[in-house]
Amino acid sequence: MIETLINEQNAAHYNQHWKTNYSRYTKEHQYVSLILKIMTYTKIKFNHVLDIGAGFGFPALKLISSLPLKNYTAYEFSNAADFMKQLLLPFTNSCEITIIKDTFKGINTSKYDCVIALEIFEHINWDLEFIELLNPGTNLFISLPINQKSIRHTKIFCNQTDIQDRYSSIIDFRFIGQIEKWSCIYGIKK
Repeated sequence: MIETLINEQNAAHYNQHWKTNYSRYTKEHQYVSLILKIMTYTKIKFNHVLDIGAGFGFPALKLISSLPLKNYTAYEFSNAADFMKQLLLPFTNSCEITIIKDTFKGINTSKYDCVIALEIFEHINWDLEFIELLNPGTNLFISLPINQKSIRHTKIFCNQTDIQDRYSSIIDFRFIGQIEKWSCIYGIKK
């Protein structure tokens, strides 16, 4: 059963959090490698990738340097977006990169064939509404923490069954795996 916690935190909260926990977010988490392996395994050529809540951009750096992407758009509403712009600057010749310092709530999702949401859906109350906006057939790569409480989480997924129960009506699950405390998912929007 999913445990509901608090309301969403704003950009100012995350800006303060990044200042005091910067080193935690500049290292690679194991779920990034697993998501990249899944993306590579699908052998899909993604034309328009949307990365929501992209943080400092370290997963994006690994993704853009490993896969041939045409267009990559990232949304990050905190000051981490400024760092990400600098980090990905060397790749702007090989991939059209757009970084938007704003929330992704209400954006036009119609042009994206791939959405990446790494440690995002546990932070927002409107995850289902966002997924509903996606075109059927959109590839989704998601990571979610399992059984982790945080002042920044709006909900806790106790296990993979909770994830399937929440999203199975709108996502066709193709892969669900777990690495350490994260569940990694590949699905297609129904």
